[in-house]
Amino acid sequence: MRGSSPRGVEEIDETVLTEVTAWGTYEANVRNIHDWPYTASILRQLLASLISPAIVYLIKVVFGV
Repeated sequence: MRGSSPRGVEEIDETVLTEVTAWGTYEANVRNIHDWPYTASILRQLLASLISPAIVYLIKVVFGV
């Protein structure tokens, strides 16, 4: 048995290093993405502001005001 490392180990090491670096870069990019700015509370308020005029109009039509 020879004491030296098998042929191509350096290439495998470089490939692994490249893949790990790519995953690290990908993770950093994912962590830097800004969250969607609309929370559940904001969406409820937006929905209420869109629906309330329709409800008021329907009440006016039903009661003839």
